[in-house]
Amino acid sequence: MWFAGLGSDYWETRAYEPLNSFIPTFSALAHKSPNQSWSTKLNYNLICEGDTPFDSFYGEENNTQHTSFNANSVNWLFEELAGNPQEPHFPIDSNALTVNKTIVCNGESAQVSINSICKVPGNVSFWSTSSNLNISNTNVNSVTVNSSADARSQGWVRAHFNNGQSVDKEIWVGKPAKPSYLNGTANPPYGDIISYISAPTGGATSYKWYLPGNFGVSPSNTNNPTKWWITQGQTEEIVYTLVGPDDGLVVVKGENRCGRGDYKNLAVTVNNDGSGGGVLILTKGMNQEEVRVFPNPSKNNVTVTLNDDSNKISEIVIFDFKMNEVKREAYNNLKNKSKIEISRFSSGMYTIMIYTEKGIFTEKLIKE
Repeated sequence: MWFAGLGSDYWETRAYEPLNSFIPTFSALAHKSPNQSWSTKLNYNLICEGDTPFDSFYGEENNTQHTSFNANSVNWLFEELAGNPQEPHFPIDSNALTVNKTIVCNGESAQVSINSICKVPGNVSFWSTSSNLNISNTNVNSVTVNSSADARSQGWVRAHFNNGQSVDKEIWVGKPAKPSYLNGTANPPYGDIISYISAPTGGATSYKWYLPGNFGVSPSNTNNPTKWWITQGQTEEIVYTLVGPDDGLVVVKGENRCGRGDYKNLAVTVNNDGSGGGVLILTKGMNQEEVRVFPNPSKNNVTVTLNDDSNKISEIVIFDFKMNEVKREAYNNLKNKSKIEISRFSSGMYTIMIYTEKGIFTEKLIKE
């Protein structure tokens, strides 16, 4: 900084180190709110929130109580005053944009809006979209977009601001995408209970499964199924099936309110050599009174009890949402009650399979 001093008969110009010039943003904020936390970032719009009556400027470190002028701060201020926005930019809230539809079907429109001007640097300079969406109407704080095709892909709407920043809002366009994979055995043993797993599918809010032949849902107790059965999970990424005698295709499609997407299938040939074992299936909703799994959801432990004293538990197996085994408890001395510790599990959806003398019980288990 240059200083001009007036003497009795001459002008003197001196260069000074930046020791005594300050922008007291945080001091003023603390003066207004004496309980202000000095360790909290100043990461919001002070003017918009009414916390301070003047603009705040750049400090090289977070929470600088007084910012001395130096080469960096002077250059930053001059560029800002010249209309060239400099970093650090305004911290845009990740929820600054709202949308009235997260899925847009062919021919439909959706509106994206700024939900609070205090969460963005100012009015929107212009809007842009992904190639599967078109802008039909716009103003400084909202835009209306529409889909002209069943794109079956992820789209986005982007708000651009004068300081060079932007923020996106995602919108799925059309029916779900095709599942990228369908995993499971292609040679299932007749009479076994097995699982098939679909990839999480873009745009899908649920899943539709098809099995070989004249398949059914929720089987009756049988050791010798006359057809394939969906035993659980027909609207999820995982389907449990009781294998019937027919060869054919296991098929999965994602679905949302626009309809069902493209399918992924797996050709299966049933192994009829008797190795399937012909297990007895007990499914939730059919013989629910015979087995209790509680509490569900659970944070630490889950208890399994059999209400039939003549039935005993031989083994309990827990799988994660991809059907990877995460816990197995085998019991040499059969019993009708067991307590399982799950506190180390990650939060999410699991499947518990309870093997008993009279059959197998499967149920979804939620770890909080």
